[in-house]
Amino acid sequence: SILIPWPDFPDDRDGRAGNRIAQILLHNFWPKMVRSSGVIPMEFIVQEDGRTVPVPDPTNHRAYGLFTRALNFARKPNPIYGTRAITVGNDHKVTGHIAFSEAPVIRGAEQVTIDDPPPEQLFAASVHHVALMRASELVVNYLPFHGIRDDRDWAGVFLCSAADDVSAAFAKSENPTHDDWVAKRLKGREKTWVKMTKTSKIPAAVRENFGIIQEVQPGPILGLGTITPVLDQFSEAYLAGDGDAPGPGGGGGGDGGGNGGARIPKPVFAGLRFDSASGHAVATFNVNVTTPTSISVRACAEVVGADLDELPEDMRPPEIISWTLPDGSKQQGDVCKLRATGNYRFEVRFNGRYAVKPKCILARNT
Repeated sequence: SILIPWPDFPDDRDGRAGNRIAQILLHNFWPKMVRSSGVIPMEFIVQEDGRTVPVPDPTNHRAYGLFTRALNFARKPNPIYGTRAITVGNDHKVTGHIAFSEAPVIRGAEQVTIDDPPPEQLFAASVHHVALMRASELVVNYLPFHGIRDDRDWAGVFLCSAADDVSAAFAKSENPTHDDWVAKRLKGREKTWVKMTKTSKIPAAVRENFGIIQEVQPGPILGLGTITPVLDQFSEAYLAGDGDAPGPGGGGGGDGGGNGGARIPKPVFAGLRFDSASGHAVATFNVNVTTPTSISVRACAEVVGADLDELPEDMRPPEIISWTLPDGSKQQGDVCKLRATGNYRFEVRFNGRYAVKPKCILARNT
């Protein structure tokens, strides 16, 4: 995957955008910077205005160095390294392995200060976290355990099992932004694997590792309120079950009533961009016509979870900008006559602070 960001840091007066991106790469992709079988899995390069910005080496970092050592232990499922297998259920299904690394609390030159942006502030005060990690060694998130061995910095790594059934279950449990494992997205034994691993077995392994007997519950992930419900709505509204990201299906359907039997195709999310001129987001949806027709349809978009008259004054209602026809020509407005087979495309301009649900309806009197 290739991401081309356009970072907007209001306080970035000294050209630190490149440094912030480098820190964010370190926070999310440090496992790919740790040698495995003698080689570094991935190389990261950040450039800002022609200047190469170095990405910190995680192995020498105060916080991430602890995680790299724990990862190297977790890669070797052997008790000699203190690595524990996490098992769930009566059949003792192995869902992954967990390992730890610890060090005296030292605040050196690499201490993260309040001037650094999130997510690095997560480790500003101390490191008492377990990195939840996919079998492919990508960080999902960091589970905090404040109050356990506060006299030391320590880090844990839970590395999900590479077994096909377990790996698939944890992948399906991820939310649209792939930064959490959500058991309620699953059913049956898969739900049990994810729920028990995250909420019971990992905390138990932490307590066992540090000799803590009393029940200590982990705090909220990242110390922040989760936006998972909002992202689920966003995923449902845009992808409508047709994309490759996890999320519930449905939404965005067509309305075939009263059109003489002709089927109005369902819009499918095609892309999202930022219109700098208007300062609004623009979503693109495809309407694929596979059989000859001559109906006129009107594209419209609803705000998910609210009526248009309920929007605050500073929120612009969604607006259909234009249609692009199969021959590449464009026409303004929300109505389009589907005269030929092929792909039709319409754009919705809206305030990016809410999600939209598109649909096409029969256009009357056109």
